[in-house]
Order: sequence, then structure tokens, then C-alpha cells
Amino acid sequence: MKRIACCLSCLLLCAAAPARPPGDGISWVYHNGAFVWSWDLSYAAKVNYRDKAGMPLVGAFDIALTTQKWGGWQPAISSSCQTAVTACFNTTAYKSLIFSAKPTVAKQQFKAVFLSSGDTPDGVGIEDLGPYCSGGDNPPIGEWETCVVPLSAFKLTNPIILKFSIGDETGLANNTIYLAEVGFQ
Repeated sequence: MKRIACCLSCLLLCAAAPARPPGDGISWVYHNGAFVWSWDLSYAAKVNYRDKAGMPLVGAFDIALTTQKWGGWQPAISSSCQTAVTACFNTTAYKSLIFSAKPTVAKQQFKAVFLSSGDTPDGVGIEDLGPYCSGGDNPPIGEWETCVVPLSAFKLTNPIILKFSIGDETGLANNTIYLAEVGFQ
């Protein structure tokens, strides 16, 4: 019988709940007007999950995110993930973070970052998601754009996450952006 030596991070990886994409290959965080994950840790922002002013892309509602300077929407999988890695989200079965966004100002700039259990920064944050979005670096104001950000771009050191954020990097106070159809594919 072979003995396998494991490091702590390997044990954590093995212990985490496996990621299994549903039939459509997407694990939704916000879909069809509903918040699927269980915990909102948004910062410097007011979040409205039942917004209609953004003219929802799919379903009855979208997310209206009214930010202070550099605020963001920060969904977390579960408060239990802070102490039990099995309650965290395993990204290994997915290639991309996907979402739709509707800018409300010229040259709207979106950012994203991931955190693992214990609020540990994971990988690198991306301060300009423009290259990954259909509207590029100058997305049309008031039009939904699709963003597909490869998870490899974040250089995650731990594929098992507690939360991530999508936020405004434009630096304006009281700026509203709209989000919809957020998930992992």
C-alpha cells in the first residue's frame, strides 16, 4: 500500500466540497433576479436585489449597486466557510467568472477580487475588467454588457473560496451600476 504525503493546503483542497457544475455548466451566484448564495458582505455600497430601474436583463429583478468611492458587491457562499472548508465554494470545475453589467457613467471601470476562508486574499485582484467585457474599456452607458473573466487571470493560490467581489473602480461617490446573471462557468 502506497503512503501519500500531503501538505496542509492539499488536505484543505481534498476536504472541500467538490465543485460540480449543473447541467448548464454554470453555478449561479445571482440568476434570474434571485440571489442564490447565502451571505452578502458588500462594502462601501448599498445593494438592492429587487431593482427594476436597471431594466433587468433576465427575470423580474437585477442588482442595483450604489457605491461610494471604490465600493463593491461581495457575495459569500456561507458564513460557515469561515471555520469549515467543506462549506466553501470549490472553483476547480470552472474556467470563468461570468456576469452582466450595465454602466451608468462614461468609461465605467469594474474590478474583481477573490478571498478564501478567514478573509484571506487569494491570488491577484483585477482593477480593470474592461478587456474581459463586451463593452471594452469604454462600455456604452445604459447598455448591458457581458463579462467573461478567466479564473486563471486571478492566479488563485487556493481554488476553494469564501467570497469574491465585483466593484466600481471609477472612483465616483453615489454611483449606481447594475449587475445580473453572475456565476461560474
